[in-house]
Amino acid sequence: MNQTLKRGDTIAVISPSATIKDNPEAMALYNRGVDILNDMGLKVQYGQYASGKEYYKSGTAAERISDIEEAYKDSKVKAIFCTQGGDNSNELLSDIDWNIIKQNPKKLFGVSDITVLLNAIYAHTGETSYHGIDVIWGLGKNATEYTVNHLKDFLFTNYINYRHHPDYLQWKVIKPGKATGVCLGGCLPSFCLLLGTDSDPIRAVSKPFIFIIESIGESFSRIESYIAQIFQQPNFKKYCNGIIIGHFFMCKEEILENNRNVSDIILEYGKKYNFPVIEVGELGHAVENMIFPIGGQLTIEANNSNVVIAADLTTHIK
Repeated sequence: MNQTLKRGDTIAVISPSATIKDNPEAMALYNRGVDILNDMGLKVQYGQYASGKEYYKSGTAAERISDIEEAYKDSKVKAIFCTQGGDNSNELLSDIDWNIIKQNPKKLFGVSDITVLLNAIYAHTGETSYHGIDVIWGLGKNATEYTVNHLKDFLFTNYINYRHHPDYLQWKVIKPGKATGVCLGGCLPSFCLLLGTDSDPIRAVSKPFIFIIESIGESFSRIESYIAQIFQQPNFKKYCNGIIIGHFFMCKEEILENNRNVSDIILEYGKKYNFPVIEVGELGHAVENMIFPIGGQLTIEANNSNVVIAADLTTHIK
């Protein structure tokens, strides 16, 4: 379900992964992100452990799960925003009550390590959640008018307006073609934590899918190993229908001449496939992000002169 919000609606802010406490920069960005949401006319409700701390996490697994489930159960809450990513969302998956999410579907937003949660929700419930914007980095750190308008359009009209950021390079066609499928993926290392588990979205999918990828701080040798792992999944071979490559922030080899383009790696592993591949700047860490519906239907159309991305949020895919 993709409920349209209106001014005066309540949204919840939660921290399923890293703590924001004791980090002055993160707290300042957190406050700015909340201010942007308030300026949209939204009422912000905080999870009990949104600014909590348990070592490097915002709380114990049970505490973070409680915030997730309470946000979904609360009928006043119309959408849920994660504060930021981290490293430890995957430890929540075995104990989340997925029926609560299935019975109370809502827009959930997050990036980075929240990739784990977004894709697991699809694997367990078939519901759609949204990669692209969180409170601290998506709004507090990086947001300009581009992000604010992009988010407002979606929240208040239920339409994702895919358009090129005026300050970024033009979208690039790596391999032309047209494809439609359920959108999966996000931060590549985080996504790979799901493979082979009960929360594996590639194993759960039974129809064509479009795969989005980005990453931060990885060597290209490690990136290639993740890509190889993805391509080795049986359902990837059956159902992958297209790939969108995003921004790979601070990804490099110590020896400069060993650096590679991610698009070259994708083409190398994708020789046997005819699906389209495009590259965009508005997907990843340290950039302004477009919203991608994880579990929702996405279409990409790419030729030598034009790239079109479109989401159909009226079609339910499982």
